[in-house]
Amino acid sequence: MVHLNVTLPDSLVKEVRESDYAGWFTPFEFNNARSPDHSKRFYYQKRYEWKSQLLNEWIDRFAPDRRVLDLFCANGAFSVRAALAGAKEVTGVDAEESRISVADLLARSLEGHVDTKLGFHVRDVHEVLAEDEVYDLVMCFGGLYHVSDPAAMLEKLYHKTSKYAIIQTSHVVQAPGSWGWFRLPRGQDTYVPQWPSETGGWSLTAGCYRRLLRNAGFRILEEQRPPYALRPRFRWYAAMVEKVV
Repeated sequence: MVHLNVTLPDSLVKEVRESDYAGWFTPFEFNNARSPDHSKRFYYQKRYEWKSQLLNEWIDRFAPDRRVLDLFCANGAFSVRAALAGAKEVTGVDAEESRISVADLLARSLEGHVDTKLGFHVRDVHEVLAEDEVYDLVMCFGGLYHVSDPAAMLEKLYHKTSKYAIIQTSHVVQAPGSWGWFRLPRGQDTYVPQWPSETGGWSLTAGCYRRLLRNAGFRILEEQRPPYALRPRFRWYAAMVEKVV
């Protein structure tokens, strides 16, 4: 649960109460309202708590006074974090319309509370990465393991940032070495990627992600993993990286 020290006007309280619970990928609480309960709210809440422990310190350190692009932003929890940290501008992108609708509501709730230009868009991340616009910091949380070619996406991401990126991904294999496998969608014996409705996904070792990041042109500044006892449930890898020119 993310608590925002914001008192919403009656019109936004009504919007929060009437919003689609499916859009609240990360639950929020305001001074006078809270997001509708998601059917997986306890899992989503615990997942956010642990993920924020990996990522928030980096966001607080690298987002201030920078233009930030948040890929796979879901309902904007980490975009909001970047705005509260003092980012100059934050652009969030996700394929799920219900999540972007909630993110837009959150942006409106922060009007007058932050100086950040905060905007969210229903977009194909591949199209966004193909555009010429460059950002100071690119955040890519959760979606990398779902794309058909993570190496190609990281290479595109390299050209999308002028300096820094924060990468977090899931389904990490708890083993040494640099290897992994791709899980085909259930019931299929061939795979044709169809973003944004791609299914299946990669399970790669942390060593493999390190190699992919370095091959894409990044220097790994810092890494984070969940505590060892939690890794069977939260199989994550996160890295704060710098573009090598």
